[in-house]
Amino acid sequence: MVSLGAFTSPGRYMCHWKSQRARARLVGNDNDFLDFLDYDDDEVERNTVQASLMAGFEYDNDVITVSWTESAAVRWRMEISFDSLADRVVLVKRDGSVNHLYLFIVNQPKVYRGAPQHRRRLLDFDGDGDGDVEMTWERDVSFGSCDSHVIGSFNAIHLEIDSMENGNIDGQLQRLSRHSFTIYVGSPETAEVTARTAVQWPRFETFEATYAWYCLITRGFKVTDQVSDDVIDFLQEAEDEVLVARLLYTIGDAFDNCCVVSLCLATLQREWDTLLQYRDVDDDNEDQQLEHLVKVRRLLLTPTALRALYLANTWSATA
Repeated sequence: MVSLGAFTSPGRYMCHWKSQRARARLVGNDNDFLDFLDYDDDEVERNTVQASLMAGFEYDNDVITVSWTESAAVRWRMEISFDSLADRVVLVKRDGSVNHLYLFIVNQPKVYRGAPQHRRRLLDFDGDGDGDVEMTWERDVSFGSCDSHVIGSFNAIHLEIDSMENGNIDGQLQRLSRHSFTIYVGSPETAEVTARTAVQWPRFETFEATYAWYCLITRGFKVTDQVSDDVIDFLQEAEDEVLVARLLYTIGDAFDNCCVVSLCLATLQREWDTLLQYRDVDDDNEDQQLEHLVKVRRLLLTPTALRALYLANTWSATA
């Protein structure tokens, strides 16, 4: 099984989407090759191509692929590059004979939809005119029943590996370690998100504070799953919105640099007290800004996600 979600704490995984549960069975005489098929026996007997779920670790290409085949005519593939994983961290949970792997995502994966295409032969010796069937892949924004909102917002992927692969799991983890992955062992609990709710927005008077909040919530489920009334009230009760914007930027940096950050009242208060202590140090003072630099806001747009980026210095040329 594969699921997509986010960690709101080191021991809590919020699941926003999961595939149908599949079972593995051996294909042919090769005991190392497993075909993960849907539990519907009638479907399996009719066509072993249908309802398969496979995960592959391609070390030569530095990519992890998750392939989902709904039917012989409809297939999806998700490609996650090693560079898109947060510090290349893997969390492992042993649940009896079943292995659970959790990968922390920084950049959203590429998703492809495949469909068979008939290619006519240049020389048709058989005279049937059918040609060859070739699978073509095109970029998509969904993965089976998983829509673009989840694809663009999830921050962790959970792979549940069948017990028939137990003999390969330890070797797999050793290979990941040699490719600069850090392996942790834990036992996180899973909470399923059953309904999608709109994220609350504080009512700010200034654009800077509003944009800082927007930057924060575009980090995905790891942030939006933790937005509570206490967080909204704390931000709205603060009178200095310049300081509020800096607070939100600071918390956003923590989410960018750490796999798991707690967005709670205690975190906000601690960061707020630190900003008050050093509020006289104004790094954004325009008088200190060099003439050839200008601060700009940026939006990063991908097929599945929109990320708002903080203020950054860039070159400014005068015509």
